[in-house]
Amino acid sequence: MGGHLAESHLKPDRRAEQRYTASLVAQIVVADFDCTLADARVVDISEGGLAFRSPRAFPDHTEVTVECRGCTLLGQVRHTREREYASETEYIVGVQVGSIAEGENIWRVLVEEHCAN
Repeated sequence: MGGHLAESHLKPDRRAEQRYTASLVAQIVVADFDCTLADARVVDISEGGLAFRSPRAFPDHTEVTVECRGCTLLGQVRHTREREYASETEYIVGVQVGSIAEGENIWRVLVEEHCAN
C-alpha cells in the first residue's frame, strides 16, 4: 500500500489538547508501511501527542513509533493534512501518544519545555 492518500481522505486537524510549536528531530517508524523517516521534523507537541512533517500521508489509526532525544513513544496517526505552501508535496501527520516505551521523564521535560515557551 504505497503512494499518497486521495484528497478526500485527508482529515482536518482536530486537537483535543493545546499544542505548542516545536522544532525537534525524530526517527519515525511506520512498520505497516515498511517506512522509516530518519530525520523527521516534529513541528508541534502536547502532553498527549505531536505532529511531524512527512513526504507521505498515512491513514488514521496507523501505528507509529517515535524516537526523539532518548525517549520512545508508541502512538497512532489521528490526522494527516497536506502542508500548504510547501515547495514539494509534504504532509503534517498528527499522532496521539498511547504509551511511552522508554524515557518517560525525558518526554515530560520536552513537553514542559515547549509548553513554557
